[in-house]
Amino acid sequence: MKILFLDFLLWLLSLASLIIYFTKKVNLFLLYGIVFLALISLFRLGWIFFMITYRRKKEISFYIISMISLLMNGTNLSFLLFLFLLALGFTGTH
Repeated sequence: MKILFLDFLLWLLSLASLIIYFTKKVNLFLLYGIVFLALISLFRLGWIFFMITYRRKKEISFYIISMISLLMNGTNLSFLLFLFLLALGFTGTH
């Protein structure tokens, strides 16, 4: 369950960046934050793939939790890409 805590935290930070996008003026700091969250999410995806392939465990719960984590990180990454493109269009930095 510890593996899902960080994923849930990243998910909440992504939702917070969406709220900031709609409430505050879009600037470069928001873009930097979105890129930073996407890099952390990519690192998490790589780490989970590493855990699945190199540290094989015989417990089925490990694989179920890993798949949930992969699903959360994949949706988080696609959401952050969409938000990045949306914010990039409004900052004028093409």
